[in-house]
Amino acid sequence: MLCCCFLALGGLVSCQEDAVGPEPEPSGAYQVVYTAIGLSSDEDIFVVDENSSGQQQVTNGAGARFPAWSPDGNSICYTMRDNLYISNINDSSGHVLTSNAGVNWRPHWSSANEIAFESNRDGNWEIYVVQPDGGGLSNLTQDVHADFDARWTPDGGRLAFIRIINDVRALYTMNSDGSLLTRLSPDSLEVERYAWSPDGGRIALAAGQIYTVAATGAGLRQLTHDASEKHGVVWAVAEDRLAFTSGVDGVQAVYSLRTGGTDLLRLTGNDGDASAPSWSPDGRMILYQHASGIQPPNLYLMQADGSNPHKLTPNAVSVHERHHSWSPVRIN
Repeated sequence: MLCCCFLALGGLVSCQEDAVGPEPEPSGAYQVVYTAIGLSSDEDIFVVDENSSGQQQVTNGAGARFPAWSPDGNSICYTMRDNLYISNINDSSGHVLTSNAGVNWRPHWSSANEIAFESNRDGNWEIYVVQPDGGGLSNLTQDVHADFDARWTPDGGRLAFIRIINDVRALYTMNSDGSLLTRLSPDSLEVERYAWSPDGGRIALAAGQIYTVAATGAGLRQLTHDASEKHGVVWAVAEDRLAFTSGVDGVQAVYSLRTGGTDLLRLTGNDGDASAPSWSPDGRMILYQHASGIQPPNLYLMQADGSNPHKLTPNAVSVHERHHSWSPVRIN
C-alpha cells in the first residue's frame, strides 16, 4: 500500500510504500484419522496430528473402519460390527447410530450435518441419510441396482454416488432428498473413483484415465491420455489441481496436474508403491499410502510438490494403515 504524507502549506513531505511481509504461518495442526491393523486385536481407529504427535486410539479391538469426520472436527462416524457409531474424540463419549440386521458402510458427513452411508438392510445396496442423533433416516435411492460410495458436495446440498448398472460402475448425482437423479458418466466409462470440485460445480473421475465433467453431466473432458491406468483421483481444495495414482515401470506413483490437463508432475519415487492420495484442507500437503517390499501400506506425508516425504505415524512399519482422511479444521 502506498502511504503519502503532506504538510498544510508545504506540499508533499514523504511518500513511501508500506512494508508487506510474508503471510504468517497458520496456527494449529490438522489431524488425520485412519484405521490400523496390527496395533490391537482387530482393526481399530486412531487419530494423529500432521506433525506425527498426539496419537490417540478411538476404538479398541472392535473391527472398526471407514472413519468420517464431523464438520467441527470433534467427532468421528465409522462402521463397527456392520453398524454405524459416532465417537467424540475429545471426551470419548459416543453412541450407536444404526442398529439393524443389515450392513451399514462408508459414512460421509456433510457440512450441513447430515450423514450419508450405504446399506443392504433391504436386501440391496442403497444410499441412506441420517441425522447425527439417529433421526431422519431415509433411503434416497430405492432402486434395484447396487448403489454405494456416496459423497456430499462441499456445501452439503447434493450427493454423488456410484451405481452398478449393466455391469458398469456409473456416476450419478442427486439432491439431498433423493430428487433430481442425474447420470454423469457414459456407458463407455467404468468409474473407479471420483471427487467433487471445491465449488461443487465439477467432478473429477478416475475411469482408466482422468476426466472432469460438470455437475450437470455436460462437458466431459479427458485430461490424461497415456497407456497406464489411473486410480484414486482427489481434488485440491485450495488450488485448481488434481492428484491421482498411476503405474509406471511396475511402480504405482502419485501424480498431480492442473484441472485443465496441463503441468503434470510426478510426486513420488521408485522406492515403493504409492496410492490413495489425499490433499490437506489448505492444499499444503498430500497424505498417501506407501508400501515397500513385503511390508503393508503405511501412511506417508509430503509437501504438495512432492518434497519431504516421510512416515506420518509412530507405528512400526509392520502395521497396516488405511482408510485415512483429514480433519476439516485445525486444532491448537
